[in-house]
Amino acid sequence: MSSVLIIIVYGLFCWTIIADPARWQHQKR
Repeated sequence: MSSVLIIIVYGLFCWTIIADPARWQHQKR
């Protein structure tokens, strides 16, 4: 169960960065 959650979170994180790199960079500042 934990493994699935980790995979989903990791995938979502990567997808967010790929979908909006500019946004991620701005947040990082």
